[in-house]
Amino acid sequence: MRGTRGLASLLLAGLALAACGRAQALDPAAQEEIEGARAVADRALEAVESFEPRVSLLERRVASQRRVVRSLRDDASTASKDLGKALAAVEKRLDRLEASGDAVAERAGTALARAEKAARDLAVLVRRFDYHLRHH
Repeated sequence: MRGTRGLASLLLAGLALAACGRAQALDPAAQEEIEGARAVADRALEAVESFEPRVSLLERRVASQRRVVRSLRDDASTASKDLGKALAAVEKRLDRLEASGDAVAERAGTALARAEKAARDLAVLVRRFDYHLRHH
């Protein structure tokens, strides 16, 4: 942004020098217009420079939000994998119980069905979360 200010000043100085190099001097109205243009350019450059801190802050906030999103995705993925492992262990144990003919097998089957439903629900929530992050 500072380069923009320098460029504008250089341009205005060049216009002033070109005007001064002529055989006849600028009339007061033309000089006043040049000064007015310089003042407008200076105010515009100051306004642009005033946005720099705000833009930097917004860039930092966006970067922070992206880190949070990545972290949440990683956490959801890890939870989903852990749940899958737990379900596999329950299923293995259920198979052993069923093989022994124990009455606990029926209760374990019910528990496994509930756990599988919870896993499906979690998968739906993860997909919704990912959709929300991509589209909002």
